[in-house]
Amino acid sequence: MEMKDAQAEVAAFAAERGWDQNLPTQRGAHLMREVGRMCEHTMFIEGMTTKQPTFDAEKQVGDIMFSLLQLANRMGVDAEAALAKAMKADRAKYPAEETRRQSIEALKKASDKFRLNPY
Repeated sequence: MEMKDAQAEVAAFAAERGWDQNLPTQRGAHLMREVGRMCEHTMFIEGMTTKQPTFDAEKQVGDIMFSLLQLANRMGVDAEAALAKAMKADRAKYPAEETRRQSIEALKKASDKFRLNPY
């Protein structure tokens, strides 16, 4: 499914249920709750907690995308255009070779500090 199609489908789904009238803060809070669920799982995987959450990664990513597209719709943002703009800016801001080196160094430090298994 193309991003524009997904955004339109989410808009129609939300309108049928009256969710298109939710305030942006409500949509943002829902998005944060969904992202928080993903973080709970990654914390378990990385050994930062022993509490294993009930988790389905594919469903959770779908819930996050649904919530993000709802927020974009409520704020009048074209998600595809916003992503393209962000990718262009991030390519300029984070040169691949230098950023990869810094990421590897940071992961090694975190792994040593927290005794993490970086997948």
